[in-house]
Amino acid sequence: MVARIPLTLALIGAMLLLPGGLAVTTPGDVTAAGPGPLHPAALVQTATTVATGTTPPPDGAFLSLHFGRTQWEQRDATCSTILPNTVTLLEVAEELAKRHLKAVGHVVVNRTSSTTTRDCANRFAYPTWDDLAVLRDTYHWSFVSAGQSYADMTKLTPAQQRAESCGSLRAFREHGHTRAHGMFAYPNNKLTDEIQANVVATCFGFGRKYGSGKNDRAATAAPYYQSTVSFNGGACNDLAATCSDPATHGGRRYALPRQVANAMKPTANQWSAVQFYRFVVGSREDAADPTFAWDCTSPNVSQHWTSKAEIYCWEDYKSALDQIPPDVIVTDPVGVGRAWGRLPIVTPPAT
Repeated sequence: MVARIPLTLALIGAMLLLPGGLAVTTPGDVTAAGPGPLHPAALVQTATTVATGTTPPPDGAFLSLHFGRTQWEQRDATCSTILPNTVTLLEVAEELAKRHLKAVGHVVVNRTSSTTTRDCANRFAYPTWDDLAVLRDTYHWSFVSAGQSYADMTKLTPAQQRAESCGSLRAFREHGHTRAHGMFAYPNNKLTDEIQANVVATCFGFGRKYGSGKNDRAATAAPYYQSTVSFNGGACNDLAATCSDPATHGGRRYALPRQVANAMKPTANQWSAVQFYRFVVGSREDAADPTFAWDCTSPNVSQHWTSKAEIYCWEDYKSALDQIPPDVIVTDPVGVGRAWGRLPIVTPPAT
């Protein structure tokens, strides 16, 4: 993160404006990853990248840490109180900062409040625009669009598709977020090649499509999809334990930390994109509220489980972060897009 590398490097991270007013930053915005202080190799890579004054190295090993819908905090059933043993997104940002890492949040415009009151739905709260400004200005996060209203793009007319995707960029610009055009995070993975080619690719660098999470530079071509792997909680991996039944644990199997760590190890000319949602610690089982439960306490990770796909054990995520190779460059879709020569085709419409 620019603010957490030497000042002489940070000062080079000046803002550039592309034709049409699309904003990007120089490589001073690119971060080399590693647990704790930056590794010497990472410092060399960062310094070399910044010194060029142009773009990140096209043959770099890139990693983006994504957060689906930028969910700020887990609430109770009444949406009024933070659920105990849960981790807020601000706490996530603070922990990433200790490791000199930054993340990418996916923002639903109509669910982002301009007041100090966070909108809450499905037992989690969305951030306000002020919250997003803190993550941007203090922790160097960037944000991409998950749509104006999180609508199913396949059920909209072409004009509505453009308003839902390209039209959402106006709110980001008005709130000082200049990198949202890097990627469109299709709501619920609802997309078609036609929508991507004729609408989204005209104002976003990439269109997110769930998959392996590995993107190869050589395969980057129209219509410019980007693969993101979404890791989930769920039933435990100890098949002899009662926690192993997916039917009672969100319908999924808990992603093992080693699987997450492997996804965070791109090689040269590759971009890995890893997505999570919300984190929990310890354990929780409440007979009066059985739908929100988890157990992250066992020293055997094969016995970790959560009742919902979008909650995951915090310590397991941190253990994966600690295995990011020192030569990996952590950046956002704009960073990769500039390195690989992919930028929006036209200026996003004003409305």
